[in-house]
Amino acid sequence: MCQTSIGRVVAVEDGQAVVDLDGGVRRRAMSLMIPDLAPGDLVLVGLGTVLGRVDPEDRDVLDTIGLPPAGPPAAIPLHRPTP
Repeated sequence: MCQTSIGRVVAVEDGQAVVDLDGGVRRRAMSLMIPDLAPGDLVLVGLGTVLGRVDPEDRDVLDTIGLPPAGPPAAIPLHRPTP
């Protein structure tokens, strides 16, 4: 499962965007898939990559279906604990 978040682009440089996600969290995300990305664009971010632009009207739909708010990444165990 991939957690995605909606955010607003703050800056773009060298194929990376700084995105202000809901909750005041800023993250760097690879932006090579959207070459004409600009500050102010509303985007969908997943797995550290800008997946696409989000139309402001579509944002309401995504909020309705319960897109989780951005936050610190959850810890993912690298191995199964020994019982």
